[in-house]
Amino acid sequence: MIPVIGTFMQTGLVPRFPTAILATGLMLSAILSFMSGLILDTVTRGRRELKLLAYLSHRAPGDDRRKS
Repeated sequence: MIPVIGTFMQTGLVPRFPTAILATGLMLSAILSFMSGLILDTVTRGRRELKLLAYLSHRAPGDDRRKS
């Protein structure tokens, strides 16, 4: 996209229009992939934390015998 922007800044025209469309599409798909990965990572971390808290809420085996 940098050569297309450079040409546009110099001449005010976009002679390589298909390249500009391709670069825009690639950037949009890259941003969408990054955001989807970020959301999936956050959901995975949240679920992992909930599983850990559920595991920690159980008492250890033989815990009753020690208190008596």
